Amino acid sequence: MEHFSVSRLSLFPALVSVMLSLSASADAQTTRDFIVPLEARRTSDSTFDLRWTSDKDATFYRVWLKTPEAASWSHIDSLKGDQRSLSIVLNEPVIDVRIEKNGALPDGTRLAGDGYVRLTSKNPPSSRLVTKILVVTDEGVESLLKEDVDRYREDLVRDGWVVDTTVVPSDLLDVDAQMVRDRIMRSWRDTSKARLTHVVLIGAIPVPYSGGFVSNGTPQPPDGHPEHGGAWPSNAYYADMETSAGVDADYQWTDQTINLTAPGRPQNRNIPGDGKFDQSMIPTDLELCVGRVDMRRLPAFGTKDGDRTVELALLKRYLAKNHRYRTNDVSIRPIAIIDDAFGPFTNTINSYLTAEIFAGSGWRSYSALVGADSVFAGDFVHDTMNPGKPALDTMSALFSYGCGGGGYEHCTGVITTTEFAANTFNSVFLMMLGSYFGDWDAEDNLMRSALASEGSILTCGWSGRPHWFLHPMGAGATFGECGRMAANNDGTYRSGIAINLNTPSQTFGLSFALRGIQINTLGDPTLRMPAPALTTLLSVSEENGVTILEWDNVPTAEGFIVEGAEHAKDAFSVLQDVPATTDGSRMSVRLALPSTTRVVRIRPYRSYSTTATSYTNIGYGSIAYRGTASVAEARATHDVRLHSDASSLIVATDIGNATAAIVHDLRGNVVETISLHQEGATAFGHSSRLVPGFYIVTVTNGTKTSASTIVHR
Repeated sequence: MEHFSVSRLSLFPALVSVMLSLSASADAQTTRDFIVPLEARRTSDSTFDLRWTSDKDATFYRVWLKTPEAASWSHIDSLKGDQRSLSIVLNEPVIDVRIEKNGALPDGTRLAGDGYVRLTSKNPPSSRLVTKILVVTDEGVESLLKEDVDRYREDLVRDGWVVDTTVVPSDLLDVDAQMVRDRIMRSWRDTSKARLTHVVLIGAIPVPYSGGFVSNGTPQPPDGHPEHGGAWPSNAYYADMETSAGVDADYQWTDQTINLTAPGRPQNRNIPGDGKFDQSMIPTDLELCVGRVDMRRLPAFGTKDGDRTVELALLKRYLAKNHRYRTNDVSIRPIAIIDDAFGPFTNTINSYLTAEIFAGSGWRSYSALVGADSVFAGDFVHDTMNPGKPALDTMSALFSYGCGGGGYEHCTGVITTTEFAANTFNSVFLMMLGSYFGDWDAEDNLMRSALASEGSILTCGWSGRPHWFLHPMGAGATFGECGRMAANNDGTYRSGIAINLNTPSQTFGLSFALRGIQINTLGDPTLRMPAPALTTLLSVSEENGVTILEWDNVPTAEGFIVEGAEHAKDAFSVLQDVPATTDGSRMSVRLALPSTTRVVRIRPYRSYSTTATSYTNIGYGSIAYRGTASVAEARATHDVRLHSDASSLIVATDIGNATAAIVHDLRGNVVETISLHQEGATAFGHSSRLVPGFYIVTVTNGTKTSASTIVHR
């Protein structure tokens, strides 16, 4: 089998001087001419039918395969230009497929392009690896948004994550990034529960700056503007843990050589010893998926220096829409909208035709996720002159992409910060490209404004220099994993196209900006494609040494994973896979559990098969604590009834001689013990001390069976 390493074309210095605020020369080509909109449908556990849109200008196709970890592609077939489908049989659990096309327009203009899709064997959901996320907050957020941050952590637990937490002072400077990295490294090294893979930074967390971008040499500023050199903000510093196993990567991030005082924005200036790093490219592959949610310096939304009121309100809004997405409390259409104000961005240099096809990262990724027929050219803001054109402020779309000439606060022809502040935008996963706003730490930055907006936008990446590839999300990957893949990509996944006009069958990917420190995930890095959610109560009772779990069915679920742990903060082990009832009736399972399994979690899953992709996602679940029963009672006596409102929690139970209701948070900490008093056959208790949030209430009589459930006040 022939192996082919995709080349990184670095022959064209003129490319880097093309400013993104300028349009490329007009021609008959479109961005879609340079991509293959690839879709995959599962036909058996390990067989897929691949299809792509008919292209009358294609001369031939090449088919390449590799595992996600492999450094090069294996060429497996060449197809005629009129072929539109292919059957693939997996011989590995996970395979990436690349379809490369080559052809020409009727006027002789050469075309080439790629499409990607990730295929997975139909493994049971219980085979998924348990991983850890570190939630980093500042003291102000932790104190003033405690309910919201606690709910977010609990959402992560209910979504299957092991959650670690660290809180840093609110008054840290950007040069204090070392402190944050030390906290991350400590979590990375602690593998007692699970391996750390994701980090989310919420609030006033120091922003590392790195780079020595210059206009008269290399590396050029990623957006091509000479005055926008120096250092750019980069969370890559937080994501780079090791150079090799056990060797801390911190020594690779230096502050000794770059001396640039010319950049117009003071934050971009970089001199030795100023706390900003020298590196313009990541020194070695990043281990972690780091996302940031930062609402500082957004005066278009009302933030003010020295007053965190509005900033915290925006963070609160973000966490609320995050919760709504995870719990399926928002209706999002499985479509994508692309607003492309650049076009293919072609240039002819020497004997090569190059096309950066910025929006191709959207057309290519989204076709593999929702299907080519569900990806539409549209607008972010509706066009009153063309009211029938899809627009994100009037309709919902799971995915969106926008690119055009830009500034820190606008993407020309697409969207402005002011419009993000004034309208509601109903998308979830967003990618954008334009001048300046990839420098996301600036005041009223466009991409951070997207996260601050009303609606449902939860993630954003600056995609095009280089491209991001979201096709792994069709196999269960997180948005943050796709961001890490974009950062580590050395050209294996082709970012733009160059065609040798002397030998048109010879094509290359463009190398400009690959592995640059400007590749960052904004928003929550843990988010995945939609999955079913179990948001109702989970009932736990004990009878004759058997634990009985009961919960409501979820109409969209195929089955449920039953998991157990000693504490909610631990890694859960799979106990059983329970198929959903076909008639929608209430679910029930009986298990003999060891005494060390004190907490159980039920998570629904569903195998999705669309015209574009086939994947199984495990969703948001419900958690409850077991009692410590030594003598069984009839199940009818295990009833625990809860009434919750904004001011109080009332507990009523028929458990005989019950004396106390113990209230836990989802990490297993006891937050209150409520005394119960007997009135006839029922015991009652009342609390007005609990703040709104998720709690597990365990009722006990001291020696006999207890019961537990969960309440959201």
